[in-house]
Amino acid sequence: MLASKIFKNPNILYILTRYGTYFVQLVNSILIASYMGPNYLAIWGAISLVIQYATQFNLGIPHAANTILSINKHHTKYINNVVGASFVLLFIINALISVGFVVLEYINPLFFQKYELGNYILSIIIIAVGLNCSSLLSNVYRVHNRLFEISFSQSILPVITLIFLFFYRGEQLLHNLVCAYAITTIVSCLIFVLRFPIKISWNFNTHLLGAIQKKGWNLFLYNSSFYLIMITSRT
Repeated sequence: MLASKIFKNPNILYILTRYGTYFVQLVNSILIASYMGPNYLAIWGAISLVIQYATQFNLGIPHAANTILSINKHHTKYINNVVGASFVLLFIINALISVGFVVLEYINPLFFQKYELGNYILSIIIIAVGLNCSSLLSNVYRVHNRLFEISFSQSILPVITLIFLFFYRGEQLLHNLVCAYAITTIVSCLIFVLRFPIKISWNFNTHLLGAIQKKGWNLFLYNSSFYLIMITSRT
């Protein structure tokens, strides 16, 4: 009876899924280091590092939207406008990130040459753009207490990674993990969009766009002061 109540509670189920995902990720990281080998592990690490940089430079738009939606979650029309305006800003940011990666691919800096990132540039763009979109979409779901979709989005890649580790090694494992990363990111975004709890009203109101960006910029500075220190130390 108690177990039934626990698994029917979306909050408890989300927490269990989240910690279960952390455990799977820990196992994955150990097995990847063992099965991929030092050379391909370095490339995988470089790809992950570049993606982390790209997703940090969302200028805090998803965080700003989350803050505004949490305060105004009962004002449906306003929420629709905020989400629409946030997507407009995020579209611009994602476009700039994509152009930036294309330019880097053309310039081909030493870092890209050393870790052969040019071979994965399309997947990196898809993953970075998809993760930025998922971040905003998941915040909308979180405000509406729709946790199943968030749990699925956070769990799908670690589970698939664990499955791949039973079948692939070395370079083949690297290629398959990058492809899985890109595909699962797209799948997560599609699930979020298809089951979206509100109607998006695309909003180009400059006052609203400016208010979201201002709040996002403050949150970006706050978060980046912590996360960029960790990322740069990895670099």
